[in-house]
Amino acid sequence: MQPEFEPERYKQRFSHDQEQAEAGYYRVKFPESQIQVELTATEYTGLQRVEFPPKEGLKWILIDLKHRDALLSSSLKIIRFENHRRTPTEQAMGQ
Repeated sequence: MQPEFEPERYKQRFSHDQEQAEAGYYRVKFPESQIQVELTATEYTGLQRVEFPPKEGLKWILIDLKHRDALLSSSLKIIRFENHRRTPTEQAMGQ
């Protein structure tokens, strides 16, 4: 059984005053959630960084794998900050 997904629930408004765009780089901050997203790309790779505000509780990232190009390989690196120290966790996906 697939979980029910409600796209309207996850929409975020943004202002062009809160974004920066140039060749190979894009950054935006969503005012309601205070989440900042940075995207960068080269000819063969793309990276994204998501910064959540320092609130307690779970943080989620939804990735739409249905609307994309063919996946050649991927990896996911989660960096958590605990007591002001980085704790990296890396998980290889779909090699």
